[in-house]
Amino acid sequence: MSSSRSIIRKHKVEAKTGYSYSTFNRLEKVGKFPQRVILGPRAVGWFEDEVDLWVKDRIRGRGPSLIQQHGGSNSSAPLAAQAAE
Repeated sequence: MSSSRSIIRKHKVEAKTGYSYSTFNRLEKVGKFPQRVILGPRAVGWFEDEVDLWVKDRIRGRGPSLIQQHGGSNSSAPLAAQAAE
């Protein structure tokens, strides 16, 4: 059985996270936000389930479990400090 995953674009990611593109782009570059999916030469998106899990992790105070699952950083620093890095 095949399961499809939804890909969301920048504006929906901004709405879900409350962050500007430059903030979540900076977090992504250091492994603290889900990686983008290249859709074309000038189009990117993010898997909606990964962004939702990332948001839920912060709401629950669990830290970056999605990033740990995918081999990224496992820093548990407060989110504001992570964004400032």
